[in-house]
Amino acid sequence: MLFAGSDFRFESNISKKYRDDEPPNGFGQYLFAAVIMNHPSIEYFRHTGITYRGMNLSSIELSQYVPDARILTRSFLSTSKCIDTAFLYLQFDNPSLRPVLCVYRINQSYTSLAIRELSAIQGEDEVLIV
Repeated sequence: MLFAGSDFRFESNISKKYRDDEPPNGFGQYLFAAVIMNHPSIEYFRHTGITYRGMNLSSIELSQYVPDARILTRSFLSTSKCIDTAFLYLQFDNPSLRPVLCVYRINQSYTSLAIRELSAIQGEDEVLIV
């Protein structure tokens, strides 16, 4: 039995470089994250709730943050269920940086993983936002 594929190709006016029969360039990390987050074995690690992250930002970086805004992460973001863990990452002795405690309210379980058992540093109660 012989199966023949279609010679139809999607064409878009958005980008003349796009072809539906080739993997997209520059999207590897997003595809990787999508595969991980949608794999059935990940269900156990999914998380909703409040997490914390301690960061040290310049005044310019801090001005880009908006309270109560939704965020789009372009990489994996490490947070903790424990506020005390987040405080460990704050620097109060650097005058050019401001210590900032970020509070994340995660409503959709497919956007984060509670990886306490897998974390490199035990006891942090780490949640990875993807």
